[in-house]
Amino acid sequence: MNPIRVLIADNHPIVRRGIRAWLAEQPDIEVCGEAETGIQALVKTALLKPDVTIIDLDIPEMSGIEVARLTRKVPASAEVLIFTERFAENTAGEILRSGALGYLLKADSHADFLSAIEHMRLRKIYLTRRLTAATAAEPRSGEAPPARTARSGLTLLTSRERQVFALVAKGKRSNEVARRLGITPRQVAAHRKHAMLKLSSYPLNAIYPPAYRKQGASA
Repeated sequence: MNPIRVLIADNHPIVRRGIRAWLAEQPDIEVCGEAETGIQALVKTALLKPDVTIIDLDIPEMSGIEVARLTRKVPASAEVLIFTERFAENTAGEILRSGALGYLLKADSHADFLSAIEHMRLRKIYLTRRLTAATAAEPRSGEAPPARTARSGLTLLTSRERQVFALVAKGKRSNEVARRLGITPRQVAAHRKHAMLKLSSYPLNAIYPPAYRKQGASA
């Protein structure tokens, strides 16, 4: 059996390193990359094609739930396992409606973590043990709509929005993007928001055309 390829997305380097080091000890799991923002997680999920994307619920720039919604637009895409420090029963329903398959607490055990990843491999729902049976019965969102592949979603963006989106997709922070383009961080945030709103109805393989895929994404 091929190893389960995992992408780790969390804005805290120490958390990513810790999870990566621990997963490296598991013979049937391979960490294929890391991301520190939601947008990076979305890009790397498209480029690296992991089996499972493990993402923090409150990751900056685009939440884990927003990433899950966009990821589900791609057929045979990664399953999303959302993990967080805070527990709330109503969060589980929101997570499942986004298309994510798993909800794990950072306080859960290593055994729970491995079990959650295995559930993702089998495309089964996994919810933290702290949830009630009633909450666990929450239905998952329906199948993704047919992919829109007639043209790249990037054609919908203005020239400036494309510039901002390309730099953010490479992992550049807002301040660096602003310096490179000669605009303010607030303008960067506005362009990024407008771009993501325009692209929200497009699958990832339509958003990232060959010109961007050639650049790849460092693991």
